[in-house]
Amino acid sequence: MVQQVNFTLIQTMDLKKFLFLISIILFISSCATYSPQFKKLDTEPIYPSQKTIEKTFFLVGDAGLSPMDSMSDALATFRNYLKNEKTADNYTLFLGDNIYPAGMDPIGHPRRKMSENMIDAQHKAVKDFDGTVIFIPGNHEWYNDGVWGVAREENYVE
Repeated sequence: MVQQVNFTLIQTMDLKKFLFLISIILFISSCATYSPQFKKLDTEPIYPSQKTIEKTFFLVGDAGLSPMDSMSDALATFRNYLKNEKTADNYTLFLGDNIYPAGMDPIGHPRRKMSENMIDAQHKAVKDFDGTVIFIPGNHEWYNDGVWGVAREENYVE
């Protein structure tokens, strides 16, 4: 009798696992779609017509890798975009990782010129920007002597 009870218990547990598995499979497949879903191209977004934009914030991240004596394609594109925009009283925030691979090197270091070039490229991109420019240090800035490396970048940017 004990063997029969154990066997029934095992069958019940296996049945529960089986039903659970089937339930999960049905749930997952019910969320699936078999055809591509696209935004309707003929719909226009609805904007409040009586409101105007007061401030614009341009957020630029990971801009710290530019070729020597030049700027990256992304920075050049940003600079060209800003030429056609009214930028008075707006903001550009460089969101960190402004110098690859490891922040601002000390004066006299072999990579110092390369570090300066990366910041200079970002400055050139916003040279004609008529708003406020803010540089925020990222993790790469901290790689070069921590607070001291960030301070070197701050002093160079100012």
